[in-house]
Amino acid sequence: MGLLQGNRHGVEMGEQTMIFGLYLFLVLLKTYMNTEFEQTWNDLLLRASKHFKVSADVEFLLFITGVQELGQGIRSFSRSEKMDLINLGRCHIFCLAGYLEETGKDEEGWPLFKTIKPMDSMLPAYQHQLIKKGLIQYFNIHEIN
Repeated sequence: MGLLQGNRHGVEMGEQTMIFGLYLFLVLLKTYMNTEFEQTWNDLLLRASKHFKVSADVEFLLFITGVQELGQGIRSFSRSEKMDLINLGRCHIFCLAGYLEETGKDEEGWPLFKTIKPMDSMLPAYQHQLIKKGLIQYFNIHEIN
């Protein structure tokens, strides 16, 4: 058996090298995309921190999203309302991702949602990444200067 004729797996060496090259390319592409994503995320946090004069994080951006989507303006919120606003921001981000749909408003003007795609089996790390991507998308539409 010649060097390039085959190996014990039935894959020719040239084909094996091409598969490895493709694998290496995909690994490097994923690394680049993750680095680019993290840079975009950090830029958003920095812009929000400067604009609102706070140390912004995911929870803060979800809160701001909730305030914006509630549409009642900035005012003093109770601790319970703040948690509801964070949840509202999360629901809106899941709407952007196609997991929820807004169906109307309750008697106090808070949006109501229904599930479009189940999220029960979504891993927490994936959910967190989805929220970060959604927040980047949201704040690209609703700019922070």
